[in-house]
Amino acid sequence: RDAELADPNARCGELQTRLDQIDGSSDAAHLDEQAAMHQAEALQHLDEYVRTHLAAAVLRRVIASYGAQHQQPILLDATETFSTLTGGAFVELVPDDDGSHQILLARRRNGELLRTAELSTGTRDQLYLAIRLAGIRHQLQSMEERLPIVLDDLLVHFDDDRSAAALDVLATMGQETQVLMFTHEPSVTAIVTRTLGPGRSTVLELPRRDRDHVGLWLPGSGRPRQ
Repeated sequence: RDAELADPNARCGELQTRLDQIDGSSDAAHLDEQAAMHQAEALQHLDEYVRTHLAAAVLRRVIASYGAQHQQPILLDATETFSTLTGGAFVELVPDDDGSHQILLARRRNGELLRTAELSTGTRDQLYLAIRLAGIRHQLQSMEERLPIVLDDLLVHFDDDRSAAALDVLATMGQETQVLMFTHEPSVTAIVTRTLGPGRSTVLELPRRDRDHVGLWLPGSGRPRQ
């Protein structure tokens, strides 16, 4: 609507400028008529713009209300998980907006608020993981048959302490549904054994395969397909 309104406004301005530059010749009446026509078109677009702008404002308010109603449980869950993953270094996730869209701030234990871009790579990964796990837990509550959670190379940027914390969180989720995590890092296996033990985890070492020759078994397909 802004673009549609701008064009007749600009045309109207051009005609008015030309009208001001000529005297009382016959062109003046013609240009005056054209200016009035474009001004009427601009007013028509302006009326539609006002209605559209008001509708957009109402829609934004409805969306914000819906988000506040549904994000609170997930946000609280993500906050608790994020605090656990960071060893208590961060204590709260705070939703905010920068004028054009919503952002999420992380509050340190000392009260300092940081944007996502100001976090270290590892801490950003922990924040994203906390949000993902909170969303998954929220979805699991509404599932009649809970699907397994499959994760791949999750702890690349985690130190040993935060890796142990993440594995403990995943083991707890394993009480609700099956959690499968793949990794190529031998150190993760050692942390699993040290942190969880056989009672809360099972470690399986998969045979190495040629990268260009990977077998895929599809149930009911008769035999493994390469």
